[in-house]
Amino acid sequence: MFRKLRFWAKLLIAFLSRFKKIIFGGIIFGLALFLSLNFIKPNLNKTKTETIGITGRYHIGNLPLWILQLIGSGLVGVDQSGNLTADIATSWEQEDEGKTWIFKLDANRTWHDGTQLKASDLTFDFPDVQYEIQNPDTASRLSRPR
Repeated sequence: MFRKLRFWAKLLIAFLSRFKKIIFGGIIFGLALFLSLNFIKPNLNKTKTETIGITGRYHIGNLPLWILQLIGSGLVGVDQSGNLTADIATSWEQEDEGKTWIFKLDANRTWHDGTQLKASDLTFDFPDVQYEIQNPDTASRLSRPR
């Protein structure tokens, strides 16, 4: 057994002494190639990462805002400062000390098929709010029941 071990040791030493330049050069070349590709690869592929979905258990009450904005529009929006901005409604006014709100709809809004958006197309599901259409094409009224 000692002879076999000595044989393999001498064979390995002879092999390494004969091919040491090739082995050493291959290791250096491989390391240089590996390191250079790690620095070059991010610059070669300039594609943008696009999120195509999110995971988790969501319902309409806790969906991320960016998803809600993709689903549809509201009567009004909120800017970065927290101020209301026009969205589907171009203007709005309040009556009865804020108990009644009248929204005037954008006349240029259309559905995906080109049909005009009307107040009757909008639905609201507030249990304690009455919804009535004053003018089918331009305005709607939200108010608390009296």
